[in-house]
Amino acid sequence: MWGTFWVWDARLTSVFILFLIYLGALRFQKLSVEPAPISIRAGPIDIPIIKSSVNWWNTLHQPGSISRSSTSIHVQDGLLKFTMHCSNFVLS
Repeated sequence: MWGTFWVWDARLTSVFILFLIYLGALRFQKLSVEPAPISIRAGPIDIPIIKSSVNWWNTLHQPGSISRSSTSIHVQDGLLKFTMHCSNFVLS
């Protein structure tokens, strides 16, 4: 999959669909016709699909690292390191 121009990955394809919706909304806004409100309302529907696409379909991207039920990374360690780096930046 690496080194190819386009792969039909779920996240890439859903972001491409959102891009087409965005271009359609820009085009229809200038024409002031009926499809403009439809395409503007269709964009936010695609955003949860983009976020959940890695969990719904087994594709190129890994599943989400943080979920409501469990995490596959150590959030507390990262938060502690982030706080230490921010305090070091502010105090220096």
